[in-house]
Amino acid sequence: QIPSSAAPGLRSTQISYIAPASSSGWTPILIGNLAAAACAGFTSEQFPYLKPNIFSAITASCIYNVPSTTFAGLTSPQLSSINPSAASGIRFSQISQISASSSTGWVASVINALDSASCSGFLVNQITNIPASSFAGFTSSCLYNIPSVSFQGLLETQLSSISNSSIYGLRSSQISQIPANTSTGWTPDLIAKLDSASCSGFLAQQISYIPNSTFPAFSSSCLYNVPSTAFAGLLPTQLSKISREGAQGFRFSQINNVPPTTMTGWTGDLFSSIPSAACSGFTNQQFFYIPATTFANISSSCIYNFPSSACSNISTPQVNNIPVNSCNGFSQNCVRQIPVPVIGNFTLAQLGQMDGAVSGYTSEQLAHLVQTYALGFVNLYSVYALSFSAESVVLQFKSLIPETLPFIFPTPNSLTNISWLQFALMVNSTTTSSSMKFSLTFDNNFFLIINASTTMGIRGDQALTIPSAAFVNLTTEQALYLLPDTALVLSSSQFLYIHLSSFNKLLSASLNAISPSIWSSLNPPLIASLGSNTFSRLNCSILESFTAEQIEQMSTQNRQNYTAAKSSNCAAVTTGSSTTSASTTASSTSGSTTSSSSTTSSSSFTSTTGSSTASTSTTGSSTSSATTVSSSSTISSTSSTTSTASTTSSTTQTMTTSTTTAQPVLTTGKQGLSKKDKILIAALVPGGFVVIAAVVAVIIV
Repeated sequence: QIPSSAAPGLRSTQISYIAPASSSGWTPILIGNLAAAACAGFTSEQFPYLKPNIFSAITASCIYNVPSTTFAGLTSPQLSSINPSAASGIRFSQISQISASSSTGWVASVINALDSASCSGFLVNQITNIPASSFAGFTSSCLYNIPSVSFQGLLETQLSSISNSSIYGLRSSQISQIPANTSTGWTPDLIAKLDSASCSGFLAQQISYIPNSTFPAFSSSCLYNVPSTAFAGLLPTQLSKISREGAQGFRFSQINNVPPTTMTGWTGDLFSSIPSAACSGFTNQQFFYIPATTFANISSSCIYNFPSSACSNISTPQVNNIPVNSCNGFSQNCVRQIPVPVIGNFTLAQLGQMDGAVSGYTSEQLAHLVQTYALGFVNLYSVYALSFSAESVVLQFKSLIPETLPFIFPTPNSLTNISWLQFALMVNSTTTSSSMKFSLTFDNNFFLIINASTTMGIRGDQALTIPSAAFVNLTTEQALYLLPDTALVLSSSQFLYIHLSSFNKLLSASLNAISPSIWSSLNPPLIASLGSNTFSRLNCSILESFTAEQIEQMSTQNRQNYTAAKSSNCAAVTTGSSTTSASTTASSTSGSTTSSSSTTSSSSFTSTTGSSTASTSTTGSSTSSATTVSSSSTISSTSSTTSTASTTSSTTQTMTTSTTTAQPVLTTGKQGLSKKDKILIAALVPGGFVVIAAVVAVIIV
């Protein structure tokens, strides 16, 4: 037996030659007195024979010098016997050599004493075998250094045993390696203490396993860093547990990834807490599942950020819960997408808050709201708010006005503050709502009184009653709002009074709604002085209608502008091959299409509540005509019954017109028109009680 006093003299080479079986003779006192350098002689074959109790005497300096490969022979009982004071000598390369089965010997006190850098030696198969209770010994710095891939071996009970003070050391790359089912080990205390930056490691499949009771502990900073894709794993019961503070961390891309069905867990607290910008993440599918009662907590700023696609699926119960003051958040794009039946369920108080979104209303929505609330809606918005309505919407709305109005709108004493919507629905106070005969009269000061945008609301039947001399006061701004359905019925005497500056400001669609016969009757000085860009906006039929006198009085430059416009806009005419007509019969025969220089046209408009249809009958095979409303045009209202597949009853309004032919007939389509003007012209087609279908056909072709 070697005396303990001689132990310091042993060298590493001597120790390495000791037979493995003889290594069982080592005693704690001998091991404790060895020189640190001598410990380098221990081999992996000898280690299994060392009695576990001697490891309680091994020093940190001795264990530091033991070859890393020797730790491959370390047993579980030996590992658990290491004195915590010596644990600081264990190196990462030694830890990586410990077998998976021996890793069951790790105890919390030894792990707690490890040098944090040594923790980088833990391997995935070792982690799995470390007792759950021992995870309480991991320090934050030790956890930080464990290879990310090693967390693939982490178990639920191990995760839940990590101390709250140490979890801060967990990195995002480590979290992303944790098995999904291990995530059931996340406790509220662990989540609350997690470094918010590390929350970026959560994956969708992990989120689904986190206990519902843990979600109240998610901080706003942690949630903010959770990847958007991870929210695809969120469950309704988890979503409903997120706190108001936590919800402040929501980002729009995270909301966007929440499964639609998960939205059944949405709460009012979430609506009142999430950042406004996050509301832009909602999808139309999600709106189907958001509980209606939660909308009672929604803010105007959240609504403002709703994507328009989501607004298309907002429901009546949800609308009914939106606070009145929050409705001022609706944007025009959102309002435009709200289904017609749903928008009719907004209260007048709610609608009144949406004045900033009036320009988003569609013609169908406006018609529905008028029928639903009558004067309550018509008088709801200011002239200014309605001035932003799109011309195409106003034009189409006027064609949707039903013959039987749900109310009578009295003629006001003053037109100063009348909006286009009020004007479009104005009937004489003595006229019954079932009649479409209007006897409104206006004086020469008409355009001096009304607002510019109110001009959009002038119906064709009203326009006919405006004195010709009144048009001398038509301003350039009002001219911009004069829509083609109004220009369509104006007489030559009315146009003669319009100042050149205002004439040049007319919309292209309105210019092209004017009959060629009226153009040819206008004063030559007016035609001669038209702006250069006005010529380019006219269709071929109109350009061809100019008289020699009108052309002769043009300046050299204007004549060049006129010639260039005519050459460009009439370029589509191919003599002898094909021409375009206002109406082509369904039973057209093969061969070339012909145009008639003389066409008899009649048009009738059948208008019922919620729908309008237009019909045009044309004598000839395929013809085109330019129709002018004569000054003697009359409007009469009669009732008739028509039969198709089934018998329906409707009120038919007929406008008698005189027709004038133009040479040559219109054959060039809508050349020279902007996209906006094409939309305006196209809006004339569905019909309304004042549009003349035959003329419309000429314009559109």
